[in-house]
Order: sequence, then structure tokens, then C-alpha cells
Amino acid sequence: LFLPTSHYTFKRNPTEEELQNAVGEKFNVYIHEIQEFDEGKKAAIVSRKKILVQEAWEKLQVGDIVEGRVATVLQFGVLVDFNGLEGLIHISQLSKAHIDVPSKYYKKGQEIKARVLEIVREKKKISLSSKEFEGSLWKGVDEEFKPGTQVKGIVRRITEFGAYVEIKPGVDGLLRNSELSWTKRYKNASEILQIGQEILVEILSISEEKETAALSLRKTLPNPWNEIAEKLKVNTEIQGKVLQVMPQGALINVMEDVDGFMPRSKMRPIMKGKNRIPLKSGDELTVIVADINPETNTLILAPKESDEAPVAKKPTYEKRQFDKPKETNSSSTFSLGDMLSDSEKAKLTGMNS
Repeated sequence: LFLPTSHYTFKRNPTEEELQNAVGEKFNVYIHEIQEFDEGKKAAIVSRKKILVQEAWEKLQVGDIVEGRVATVLQFGVLVDFNGLEGLIHISQLSKAHIDVPSKYYKKGQEIKARVLEIVREKKKISLSSKEFEGSLWKGVDEEFKPGTQVKGIVRRITEFGAYVEIKPGVDGLLRNSELSWTKRYKNASEILQIGQEILVEILSISEEKETAALSLRKTLPNPWNEIAEKLKVNTEIQGKVLQVMPQGALINVMEDVDGFMPRSKMRPIMKGKNRIPLKSGDELTVIVADINPETNTLILAPKESDEAPVAKKPTYEKRQFDKPKETNSSSTFSLGDMLSDSEKAKLTGMNS
């Protein structure tokens, strides 16, 4: 029997030490090929690989840590050879950082360590992940990104409360909706941002320990509120457009790029005693500046009061005053005789005589 060194282990070229250690060892092999020579002799070429692969499949379990080499680099991940088996590390499982093109970071033959995520034995498929073995990508960020530093980042994900921006491979910070603009109140970051877009942001806070970062887009731009306060004095009348109506009031845009808030308590002139706010998105109306505070970046508005929309007044109820009966004078000289004529009085007088 002849066992080629390339068929002794999974390695193409086992070391001299590995071969020497095999002397005297007993192991199973299978016949790979039978060769016949001119002298009539025959030789059997044997291999261990098939048996080793079968043993590897039987032993492999989800959660196992394996070490191998990159066999093929694909657009959606890399194929890894280990113990005679082949597993796929999907692009989403290669790194904690966002990877768009695996070939930028992985080469054929590169050693790699991974954990088994899934095994589909009937299809001979193995899913792997190497994320946990690359270490923390947040190491040193406290020194690298001081609060107040402005850096370029890539928008990676948008949520209802803001956007996650990658400021370094594997380091994503949260850009909240409230930090998108000085003067506009955006409901969703998708109104002005797109995934993959490069933007300039300012670091508000960052923590290597917690692996969190807070970012601001508006602080990369001048704060216009002092100038706005000069233009919009209290009691200034200005045209506005309703952007959103909520139970607490309405969000109203003025001067095209400034959003103010009209509280429900300021709407009595247009509510006319009703509970429902008589506004809807898109309505245009004249508003009055009720208050403006550059320090808190807030503009409070009120509707302009008009003859057509008077302030609704509560009905007033007064006690009804009833006339009291007239009092008679007890000293009056009025008598029954005052009701008789002179002739009647004479008859009465004659009868009495």
C-alpha cells in the first residue's frame, strides 16, 4: 500500500515532523487507486482524507470554534477550508464593521478563525461567523474622537428616532432627529438623509466602555437663532403653513425653513369653544409670535385673532330679578265712600237719619 503525503492529512504538504510521528501509527485508509506495472505487479494507492472528512462531519457541532484558510473570496462572503470541510462566512458575519466588498479585506490562503453557526448535513452546508474573534473595534475611540470633534461618516441605518452613522469601521454613532437641524423639526431622518450618504457630524459624546456615541449634524452649521430672534419679535405677524397637528398643538412652518409650535392653549380664538383643533396639514394662516427663545431654539406661535373668528366666550348667567309687590301705605285716607257718587251718598245719609 502506498499513502501519498498529500493524502495523509487535510494539509497538502504535512511537515516532516508530522510524517515522522506517523511511523508505527495504525489508522484506517481506503483504496484510492490500483496501479499495475509491466512486471505484473500491482500497487494500491490509499488515502486517509475521505475517512477524516467523514469523522469531521460526525464530530462537528453548532458552536464549535474552527480554524482554517480562505479558499475563495465571493461578493457575498468567503469560503473557508477547515478539517477537510468547507464553510461559508456570509458578508454580514465577517466583521462587526460594515463590509461592502470582502476582497478589500480578505485574500485566498489567509488564515481565519470562526465559530459554527449552522449545519445542514443533508446539503453539506456549514455557516460560520468570525465576528467575535476580531476584538473590539471601539478600542481607543475615547482618545481618537473627543467631544466637539467634527468627522465625516457614512449613514448606515435609519430608524424612527434618528440615524446610525459609521465614523470608523465598526464604530457607529447615533444621530437623533433633534440633532438634524437648528430650525426644522424632522419626524424622520429619511426626510434629509439616505443610507450610504457621507455627511459631516460633530461628536457630542462617545464611550469605549459602553460602545456608544452621540452625534450632531446641526452643530456642523452656524446657529441662526439669534438672527431669527431679530426678525421675529414678539407680536410679529407672519404667514405660516401647518406641517403637523397633534393633541398638544400644531407644528407650523414660517419663513420657509423655521418651524414653530402653536400650543393648544393658544388656539382658543380659532377653536370656538370646541375640543377639536380646526387645523390640518397644509393649511395656511396668519400667526403671531407669542414667544421666541434663542437659547432653547424655540418659537411659540399663536393664531391671529380676526372678526370672523372671535374669541369664544363662555355664556354668563345672571340671577333674574323679580319685581316685588308694591307696599300699601297704612296711613292712606282711601275708604269705601270714595267709591260712591254724591247721589248715593245722599240716599245713604237720608236712610241714616
